[in-house]
Amino acid sequence: LTPRLTCLLAALLTCSAAFCARPGPFVFVHGLQGDDAPAVARDLGMNTLYLNLESEDLKDLSRVDAKVKSAQEAGLGVIVAIPTVPRSFSVVPSAGGATYREWVAALITRVVEHFRGNPAVVAWAMGDYLERHIDYNVEDFRRFLQTLYATPEEVGASWGRPIANWADADEPAARENDKQFVLGVGRALVDVADFHRQAFADVMSHWAETLRA
Repeated sequence: LTPRLTCLLAALLTCSAAFCARPGPFVFVHGLQGDDAPAVARDLGMNTLYLNLESEDLKDLSRVDAKVKSAQEAGLGVIVAIPTVPRSFSVVPSAGGATYREWVAALITRVVEHFRGNPAVVAWAMGDYLERHIDYNVEDFRRFLQTLYATPEEVGASWGRPIANWADADEPAARENDKQFVLGVGRALVDVADFHRQAFADVMSHWAETLRA
């Protein structure tokens, strides 16, 4: 481990064996860094290291091997956190975005294949704050509506406003429409909320399916 590495340490509270098939739950402790982090973690009674992969790590995964080995030598397992939520305008998490889905599938596959079979790696973690970065775009929203309604006219009947074509169905229209209702929430905003929930679930499901492949 290098001083640049920020470590999250996890204690396995209910797993009697050091690295059983389904360890957990994990309790994370933030803030330990540096070359002595594994030894400090061990001395604190921890048995797992949460390792966030940084951009430099992704360029050359072999540089991470030394960190995993250091943890293993200290008697720690390692959770490898794959940064599936990029901080980039060019690749934005999206339920239906082909660019993102291809990018994240390649990333997960490369990391998993590199560490597959390493006994020190006990679990995988995915990117955090997906809810802040996911792209709830209008194309995905209209595709979602088409799973609920056969025609734009059916959307309009449900929302309580005329909708002649799919181009008239978007989130701003839904929010404007529902101002007429008590608390500003009608069927249109329920559809928006359901879309957000489904899009979030679809992205995470794609992560899981790629991880299991």
